[in-house]
Amino acid sequence: MPPDSATERPLPNSDDIHLIACDVDGTLLTSKHVIHSKTVEAIHHIRKTRPSLPIVISSGKQFNSCEPLREQLNLDGFPASHAHGSVIYGPTGKVVWNVKIDSGLVLSLVDQLYKSNHATFVFTETRCLLVNEEKGGKDWLSIASQYDKAVEDYVSQRDETLEQIRRGEMDIIKVTVCATPDNVDGLILSLAKDYPTLGLTRAIPFILELHDPHTNKGTALSYICKDLGIQEKNCLVFGDGENDVAMFRVAGYSCAMGNAMEAAKRAATHQTTSIDEGGVGDFLDRIFR
Repeated sequence: MPPDSATERPLPNSDDIHLIACDVDGTLLTSKHVIHSKTVEAIHHIRKTRPSLPIVISSGKQFNSCEPLREQLNLDGFPASHAHGSVIYGPTGKVVWNVKIDSGLVLSLVDQLYKSNHATFVFTETRCLLVNEEKGGKDWLSIASQYDKAVEDYVSQRDETLEQIRRGEMDIIKVTVCATPDNVDGLILSLAKDYPTLGLTRAIPFILELHDPHTNKGTALSYICKDLGIQEKNCLVFGDGENDVAMFRVAGYSCAMGNAMEAAKRAATHQTTSIDEGGVGDFLDRIFR
């Protein structure tokens, strides 16, 4: 039996699940950045047997980056939450809610991270731009490209990009900064102290993500539920990162991956196997087969 807290809380009945929401990296995708066959088969089964049951992507990534996943799983026609809830899309793929970070904060943050030699990415609604590289450190562009092939190297165009942000010609919805095991804790404390008006979370242990403090995966899930007329207690959500905890707190049922960060495991009502074992598919099959 997969490790979960089913001994403490029974599995939900399939008829009690009115919406499924799923994180992407570390949850839906394996360590090789593909969807496990078990998960593909489980979601296809649900789409065939319960075609009206919404299956919602909830990711820190952008909507366009997840397009191949929606196509593979036949999820077009459902809402989606991206950039940690900073952008919400309706069933037709049009933006129904979005929020940006104040340009002054973005510029100050990017400049501080440049001086401290931290690789930094800025995100628009559709683009991911590397604006600070880590000199003498890891090739974070190559690492990021494993998660999002559309990431762009804008280090040589950094000044022009920052000027566009300054003039209000480029809206930034999220900033990510890359850390290492020896400096991640200190960087978290430093950013929390220097930028208390920004939300700070992690989807991956050594990638810190800064975004609007009033939006997260939980607020996005509540928005989508209200729009669809679904009660939050009838939601089943999957995740692995600290950024998924807000969603876990909203949903009636939450499932942490076997590979999840400790914060996610502590917050979840259930736990499944790891990404490379098809954990999402395993758990769905236990409910819907």
